[in-house]
Amino acid sequence: MGQDYAALELRPVLGGDAWARSALTAAISPAAFPTSEDEDEEKAFLQRTRGWRAPRLLVAYSQFATDKDLVAYFDAGANPAVSPVNVAASKAFRCYGLGGNLAPQLDWEEIRGSCVVLREMANPALPRGRISPRELVDTLQFFKDRDAQAVAAERDRARSFGFMPGVLPPVLPVDHPLRAAITRGLQATSASASATSSSRNRTSISSHGHAASQAAQAGVQQCATCGKTDGSTCELKACALCKSAWYCGRDCQKKDFKRHKKECASLARQRHQQ
Repeated sequence: MGQDYAALELRPVLGGDAWARSALTAAISPAAFPTSEDEDEEKAFLQRTRGWRAPRLLVAYSQFATDKDLVAYFDAGANPAVSPVNVAASKAFRCYGLGGNLAPQLDWEEIRGSCVVLREMANPALPRGRISPRELVDTLQFFKDRDAQAVAAERDRARSFGFMPGVLPPVLPVDHPLRAAITRGLQATSASASATSSSRNRTSISSHGHAASQAAQAGVQQCATCGKTDGSTCELKACALCKSAWYCGRDCQKKDFKRHKKECASLARQRHQQ
């Protein structure tokens, strides 16, 4: 159980306690999965090999992660008559909307049948990591009595204030001082957010051309490669080093790597000097 795998299949627990460690362990097994790391190819693979009608992707947190580090694929077109609800997966991966979209109301209800779980790296330019069955079981049990969407939102807020990996507790109690600090930080930084955004956007303008310039002037973050804007059809992620270039996904960051690596280090130094 301590071995790591590129992908794990998590089947529904049928009968008994759906959260029992022994039952969850028995429901997990290594899964074959392509190494392309292209979402369309991965969905096509799931349709071809598993007969899934409508593969969909979710992003989530593992138990101690400070950044979204899990990807879960499931069949949104599964037949309810023959596909039982995957209770543990439905609760533990209920962090965001389909494709990782942020929304007050999630655009999916439950996971039926099996799902395939992968490790997602914070830097999309890096190859995917691996995950062990033991860690997946620990994560599922961690979310048994917790609201995954609330946990994800809290970790997102904490990360935006620069807490380093390993510092953020798995879940902040109601009276935890970090809660008050986050609230104070949101209030204190609201006045300076425009200036910071303006400075970052000026860098984006010089790096990414006229389209990025228009988006920056409108106060909208834009993928440095394809031009998608944050919140339109995706959630943009900043470069893990410089925090100045934004990307809609791993593919776009890889395509822009040769260009961006020439400026990344200097942008990171500028950010730390501010």
